[in-house]
Amino acid sequence: GTGKTRVLTDRTAYLIAERQIAPDSILAVTFTNKAANEMRERLVRQLKRLAITGEPHISTFHSFGHGILKAHPELANRRIPFSIIDEEDKRRILLSHLGIERKKIKKVSSKISTVKQSGLSADQIPEKELSHTFNGYEAFLSQGNMVDLDDLIYCPVRMFQDNPDLLSQYQAQYPVILVDEFQDINAVQYQLIRLLIAGDDADLLVVGDPHQAIYGFRGADVRFIRSFLNDFPKAVTYRLTKSYRCSNHILQA
Repeated sequence: GTGKTRVLTDRTAYLIAERQIAPDSILAVTFTNKAANEMRERLVRQLKRLAITGEPHISTFHSFGHGILKAHPELANRRIPFSIIDEEDKRRILLSHLGIERKKIKKVSSKISTVKQSGLSADQIPEKELSHTFNGYEAFLSQGNMVDLDDLIYCPVRMFQDNPDLLSQYQAQYPVILVDEFQDINAVQYQLIRLLIAGDDADLLVVGDPHQAIYGFRGADVRFIRSFLNDFPKAVTYRLTKSYRCSNHILQA
């Protein structure tokens, strides 16, 4: 309740109104549809008061990645329309097509997700058996024109790494990037942001609180918020210390 999201939306409005940044040159990402919608509603109200038309690209990480995949499916060996499978589909593929024992399916599925959430390639997987399964799973998805939920971020990162021209296109499109709830970022999401930041002139704002991290189960790691200044040495830290949501009685409990 210290106003982190308010800072992000106010900063965005300032960039558009005062620094004349084109709204569609700004990318703002967060982790849930609810948070993205709330951010969008707040910002639209602010821009409307300023008589400014247009709005930034505001979305979840997964929605942003999905858009990249839809725009360039051939770079991920897919075609339009591709299918997005859920966890149940994923486990069925492991059981029926890759021969994974039923009692091991949940664990193997989790390990595959960890590989993708960590941004690793098959040859970076230390377990030989898992690497073999990962390759088989990826081949099956490609042949079936499918992606899983982790691929919505994993594939765009790999596409950017393998296609510098594509990366340059998105860097030029979004010279300003804002990330809400940064404490919930995982390795592959952090890779995506770092790829999109083009040189020292890029404008990046992240807001977060390491004490509010809630997505450890899907690879989120607060070390990224703690190491941010090492990765971006020119960054400046502003601490929000006043809560507008809780009374002193609650805060001191």
